[in-house]
Amino acid sequence: MSSNGSVWLKNGKVIMRGGEVFLYPKCPCDCEPTVLGSKKLNGSSENEEEKCWDLTPYQGNEIGTPGFYWRLIEVGDPRDCGGSQYGSGNIDECGKLVGLQDEYCSTYSYDGYMELQQGCPDEEGNIKWPCPE
Repeated sequence: MSSNGSVWLKNGKVIMRGGEVFLYPKCPCDCEPTVLGSKKLNGSSENEEEKCWDLTPYQGNEIGTPGFYWRLIEVGDPRDCGGSQYGSGNIDECGKLVGLQDEYCSTYSYDGYMELQQGCPDEEGNIKWPCPE
């Protein structure tokens, strides 16, 4: 048993919170920069689904790796490493993206390529985000 009351399994971890048990398929310390979701938006579209991204499916437990970070970012096309950020926060011990808004709506009249990303700190404490090679 670890110092925080978690139990390690051979290929994962059990975390207890508020009397509930959460199972993780791999060690939460094995964080990989990951794209959790993506969507193309255009604020001038007539179609509401092309203007706004419903983020509620990403608000539950076991979405990200506990103890790491998330951000909502617009990436270029073709995809690049930078872009405008529209939200960020921590991932709690249950894998929940803390502070993730219900939706993001574009106000821009061009195609914006949005990503919900998980980032991981490197040895120096800098956060590594998903980036193409």
